Amino acid sequence: MLRLFISLYVFIAVALVGLSAILDNLVFEPQSGDQELQRLASALSNIKSRSALESFAANNQLQYQYLPLASVNIDGSNFNESSPYIISYGEDGSQHIYLKLNDAQLVHFTFPALDSQDSFFWYSLTFFSLLALLIAAWSWPLWRDIRNLESSALSLQPDGSLVPVKLSKNSTVTNIADALHQLSNQVQALLRNQRELTSAVAHEFRTPLARLKFALESVPEGVTRDSMREDLVELETLIQEMLEFSRSEQQIPELSFAEIHLQKLAEQLIGNLPQDKCAGITLSNTIGNVHLMADGHFLERAMMNLLNNALKYAKSKVTINAFEQEGIVYISVEDDGDGVPEPIRHKVFEPFFRPDPSRNRHQGGAGLGLAIVAKIQHWHEGDYQVVNSELGGAKFVLSYPQKQTV
Repeated sequence: MLRLFISLYVFIAVALVGLSAILDNLVFEPQSGDQELQRLASALSNIKSRSALESFAANNQLQYQYLPLASVNIDGSNFNESSPYIISYGEDGSQHIYLKLNDAQLVHFTFPALDSQDSFFWYSLTFFSLLALLIAAWSWPLWRDIRNLESSALSLQPDGSLVPVKLSKNSTVTNIADALHQLSNQVQALLRNQRELTSAVAHEFRTPLARLKFALESVPEGVTRDSMREDLVELETLIQEMLEFSRSEQQIPELSFAEIHLQKLAEQLIGNLPQDKCAGITLSNTIGNVHLMADGHFLERAMMNLLNNALKYAKSKVTINAFEQEGIVYISVEDDGDGVPEPIRHKVFEPFFRPDPSRNRHQGGAGLGLAIVAKIQHWHEGDYQVVNSELGGAKFVLSYPQKQTV
């Protein structure tokens, strides 16, 4: 940054001095006013008769008056044969020619001060316009390099890498690009360590989990065994979600798009739900004949996650709906639960976020289901949101762009 500051300081200083010199000496070089005045005074001194002098003054619209030589504070010795006139300047910028007629009289020609306001205006306008152009020319490479840095910073990949910044060797922001590259390497290392740790822990959990499941078979049937089995299922589900989320963070999968009949998919998902999850809850869909171009596996996963989430909080009803409007397909899953408070709606799709801090079996989970939905939508270039449902609870809406619809 010191290099950038010094470069700007030196450039502005050189530009100010250079422009002043150029405009003063070339563009706005003082016109030969003194020379013109000298020629005029010499021409007047060559006129011998008073009538001819008055006629010349009238024809050239010169202001003049006759004055006694003694009344003018001018040393008469300044007049001589080689210079029978004197040129002087008033404090107000006016110009004066005193022409000696004889030993007792002279004629005084007055030229009013030139209006310099227009000249100053155009001088200032030209000066600052050129200065602005020079600063713009200097800052253009800087602006271009900063835009490249911005584009690189916004191109953060899931693995923490950035698109390399292409800068010239003489760029003043090279140190910023180097710092950004170093930051990218650190982010990649942190993410890699975090993912490796998550995967390792999740995999290591599977061995003792398998032993617990095997040992559970020797426990007599009863409430205790059922409770232990539910705990193991919940733990197994948690591990599976962590592994899947870890994989989704590492890379974007290759999607296989196909035309999907959403009503059939919804009926299939509802039919595959365990009966104990649907106990006391009415599931329905009002989709109709709506098709969507998407990856069937991931679309099914997203809808299933929304269904599981709705079943956790629903009181008696869950509804799936889908429709197409202006080339965009909308899929919604809503319930009649307590809904999602507006202040936390933007957080429910974040990893490990749970609106209910309690961790009972009915509303447990790792808080990764909706985060996986957000990833799937990102891969499909779709959108997601949660709003109030007409049933009284929450309504999760997935939308897909027109290019993926049929």
